[in-house]
Amino acid sequence: MDRDSLRLAFCANVFPGETPEEVFEAVRGPGADLASRRGAALGYGLYLAAEAAHFFAQNSQQCEALKEHCKSSGLEIWTANAFPYGGFHGASVKEKAFLPDWSDPRRVRFTLDVARTLTHLAPQEDLITISTCPLGYGRNEALEKSAALHLREVQDGILEIERDWGGRIVLGLEPEPDGGFETVADACSWVAAEIPDPGDGLRVGICWDLCHGAVVGENAAVALQALQNTCVPLAKVQISSALRIRGPLMGEDLLSLELLASDPWFHQVRGGLEGEGERAWPDLKLFLDDIPVGSRVDARIHCHVPLTGPALGEGLTRTPWEDDLKLAVQSGCFDFEVETYTLPFLPDSWKHSAGLLGTLAEEIEAASRCLELDSTCHGN
Repeated sequence: MDRDSLRLAFCANVFPGETPEEVFEAVRGPGADLASRRGAALGYGLYLAAEAAHFFAQNSQQCEALKEHCKSSGLEIWTANAFPYGGFHGASVKEKAFLPDWSDPRRVRFTLDVARTLTHLAPQEDLITISTCPLGYGRNEALEKSAALHLREVQDGILEIERDWGGRIVLGLEPEPDGGFETVADACSWVAAEIPDPGDGLRVGICWDLCHGAVVGENAAVALQALQNTCVPLAKVQISSALRIRGPLMGEDLLSLELLASDPWFHQVRGGLEGEGERAWPDLKLFLDDIPVGSRVDARIHCHVPLTGPALGEGLTRTPWEDDLKLAVQSGCFDFEVETYTLPFLPDSWKHSAGLLGTLAEEIEAASRCLELDSTCHGN
């Protein structure tokens, strides 16, 4: 692999994608704006909820129209986020982000709809990567048994799509705190045991989210070694930072965390009181209710914060991501995606002065510099 093979996109799940109209609007509006800021073609990580995915999968003419809009907007598509089935921009998402999980056949249909849509949008005989939920919320034997059957069905469906299309498609399970898998290593072991290799490599692999890994404390070298040992493919790396608090739980830092606790998504917490060992909370509100104000804490919070930019607070920092990214490149990964879907709800003081789109543009630039890419933000 040479550096010209590296591909960088930004994940469009920061914008609504429930309906075809919302998908078109995201492409023509903020997507086109970001490409214009870059001054060259920009990788676009497509976000389709189930309704939109089914519409495009069944309408080749609308896929062609979307492809033309992407082209005129300066966007290139080869990857998608199929973790949320729908409602990702609702008033309260929480565990619903995992539903329906992989025990439900609707997850099969949705994923294959996304794959079919991408084959209309990506270059012929390319590699398509898709991220999905880590089986479901929480881990249990019944979920794993039915999920294995459905993921084998998806792999068979992907192979059939590939025969008609000509390229290759890899679906990446995305480990997350309190998900069916929390670590890359655990997900790799399960995939290697449960999903048969069709003879030319698995089509079910891993999407490695650096924010999630930082929260659960998975060492990057351990994650990459697990991928190598099991021969499970690394579909893509989602470049993201988690939020860390070190110091007293008080003042502006506490106010910022209380604001986050009221947003739509889960913010799982790992850590706790300084010097008292590791604990886990399924959501930030529970952490704040449990820890006395003024206590000194050291905790990592599942909140995707900007990769770069203003200071987040006196005791609030972003977890590092650059070294993990470089390790992923050295290990042979070439598909990368900036993901900060939380931006609309983050405090304004955490964003760049140019607002949401300006912050996204700065994140893309920072990731591009780390990957030593030129201004095109993609590889050919």
